[in-house]
Amino acid sequence: MSADDSPRSPREIAEGMWLYHAGPPAIPVLDDLDALADRFIQLKRHLGHRYNATAEIIRHLLGFLRGRGLLRASQITHEIMDAWAVSRAHVQPRTWGGEINGVSVFFDHLQTIGKIPQNLCGLLPRRKPLPFRPYIFTMDELRRIFTVVGQRGSDRDRGLLYRVAYAGALRCREVAHLRMRDIDFKEGVLRIWKTKFQKDRVVPIHATVLERLRCHCDTVRANAPSDAPVFAAYRARPHEPKTLSSVFRSDVNRLGLYRPIQDVDGLRFGSPRMHSLRHSFAVHRLLRWYRDGADVQSKLPLLSTFLGHSAVAHSQVYLTIAGLLLREAHDRFSARWEKEFPLSP
Repeated sequence: MSADDSPRSPREIAEGMWLYHAGPPAIPVLDDLDALADRFIQLKRHLGHRYNATAEIIRHLLGFLRGRGLLRASQITHEIMDAWAVSRAHVQPRTWGGEINGVSVFFDHLQTIGKIPQNLCGLLPRRKPLPFRPYIFTMDELRRIFTVVGQRGSDRDRGLLYRVAYAGALRCREVAHLRMRDIDFKEGVLRIWKTKFQKDRVVPIHATVLERLRCHCDTVRANAPSDAPVFAAYRARPHEPKTLSSVFRSDVNRLGLYRPIQDVDGLRFGSPRMHSLRHSFAVHRLLRWYRDGADVQSKLPLLSTFLGHSAVAHSQVYLTIAGLLLREAHDRFSARWEKEFPLSP
């Protein structure tokens, strides 16, 4: 057995000092946090994880530590981690929980390779989130959003982009990265590749939206190659999801539709954002099934598949929202008409 074929200890594997097909092992760095983080992220990505969001969280923490003169793992204390938690007080509870989990995995790694004596995330305070209700657009609001026109040439079809995002219940990243080859006009579907949870799915699109897309591709994107974005930003590049979300908020504000986040009676009501188009599609679809007298519970797996959820339970939240909207509509109808037209006993 050659030296390269010899078994590796759990410590060697955890340190990422030996990677399949990655060439010779990296030269170990004793205690430098940036080097340890880079090697840890490299290991995670080598194992098949995209690891973008968590890597950003880890690097944010390292920037916080660097700003206080802490460059080595051995310098991290409970006090400095508490100070980081205070600096993140503005972060929403669910996001904060994700940040703790992301950093905790990195600290588990540091503990495994002997760089810190214990995982210092265990005592960080968790924040209990309020039950969240996403903003649901009305059909009138959607019509106004779909007719929005940007000021620059690259923004002129932004209203169509929003319409496609709603009609396909697409996430912001999915519509931003939609390519010309992903539209099948013959079958009337969009093909979404390697999205959240590394899932692919086929999304049927309403004929009127598909026709608008065809016109867009035949005119604005007539000479675009198959791997080009359907909706191009500056210099024919794909939209950056974060930038697109920011632009959507600006459009909503310009249309007079913006509402701030509100906490009312133990519930948190979200403000309009790009992802609200996806939420709105799901609730509108459920409301239509309710009105048609369909067995909504039996149809929920169809909605879950359409949305690309990893489990049907992730779609059940929309049942509650749709039920609340129906109840509110009933209460308004009752308050307005039942006194004038009482129901017969």
